[in-house]
Amino acid sequence: MTNCCYICCHLLAFNESAAFQKKPNDPKAVRPIGIGVAWRRIAASHAVFISRDHIASLLAPTQFAIGLHAGLDMITHTMQTHVRRYLPSSHTSSNSSRVILLLDLANMFNSISMVRARELIHEHLPHLLPLFDILYFHPSHCWYRDHNGERHSFMRQEGSSQGCPFAALLACLVMNDVVQPLNDALSRRAMTRKRQGDIGDDGLGSHAALMSYIDDCTLSIPYHDLRFFVDEFNRIGSPLGCLLKSQKCQILTSTAGTSPLSTLPPQHRDDILYVLNKYCGGQAAGEATDGVRILGAPIGNDDFVACYQNKSIRKLQDSISSIHNLLSSDPHISTSLYKFSLQHYISHLIPVDILHNGNTSSSHKQYLTPFLATITSITRAFLLKMTSNPDINDSILPMHAWYIASTPAGMGGLGFD
Repeated sequence: MTNCCYICCHLLAFNESAAFQKKPNDPKAVRPIGIGVAWRRIAASHAVFISRDHIASLLAPTQFAIGLHAGLDMITHTMQTHVRRYLPSSHTSSNSSRVILLLDLANMFNSISMVRARELIHEHLPHLLPLFDILYFHPSHCWYRDHNGERHSFMRQEGSSQGCPFAALLACLVMNDVVQPLNDALSRRAMTRKRQGDIGDDGLGSHAALMSYIDDCTLSIPYHDLRFFVDEFNRIGSPLGCLLKSQKCQILTSTAGTSPLSTLPPQHRDDILYVLNKYCGGQAAGEATDGVRILGAPIGNDDFVACYQNKSIRKLQDSISSIHNLLSSDPHISTSLYKFSLQHYISHLIPVDILHNGNTSSSHKQYLTPFLATITSITRAFLLKMTSNPDINDSILPMHAWYIASTPAGMGGLGFD
């Protein structure tokens, strides 16, 4: 029995190694990853699922990735509100009081301290400790195929498995270990300012909004706290493997298209430049003045959002052309790829589009913007190509077919957005 349990635990930790090509024209440019086998992902997913309420309360109020419905939307909508309320939106605007700070961490899943992660599991989620030890605390086999198709393995000493739900939990726990005390410190600093008579831009002493989604940390932060926060994050996070990636960290200072730094008091200007130069690769690379992408959603002025929407539409059309070229003989696979992959690539942009272009004074049925009309047209054209009889020259998808396609699957339709 003991030997059987050992074999089961050993198999549970297996990984498959694969190398994905990063550049089509460079066969040596590959990204090697380790993917947990199916039973590993199933066990980890179930363990996180049954503990999701406890995990959500443990990570509140700064982590929105586990146990919260629409946590990603909560972050993007909150930051959009803060951008409109607190950042200058025109050359003559005087409501400049804070910035939007985006922190990007370098290879966090493989860099975090597994020792600290185990301590946090032991302290807060002790029932998951045996599974953690099986999956991460001991070396495990990583399998791969050579150029002849034969299978070999090597021992994976450290790092996380791609797509492992437990890896996301560990990243959230370690990230929370860094940002929770900093969030408390930001609250104390705001309260101190309020007691001293500075009510700030929100009546609460300019309280920062810190929101994380696994390893993506986004803040709406007043000028007073910017330098303090980033220095402290770097000091506390570096020993735990939360290493800032200067090429990807950004500061959104305005949505007017020009930098407001020259109009700011010297102390605020110097603090922003200090963070830009030390943590964001310099002002030219790190300062954004029209908009940024937060968790895939464009946040900024109308032109920035429209430009990103147009790029997304072109990528969608290119992807559809690739599907038609590669899978023209298999409409079932083509339709599944579009429904379960491509349409989700574009559908998350719809709320932002409605915010910028929708007529919010009318019924939701009137939300027909040019972006929505384009998506609908693309989907109709795709379905027409998938369902048309090659002997009949159809140019318009019949209305009854569109009703069936756009009706949710739970109501008997196909569930196309």
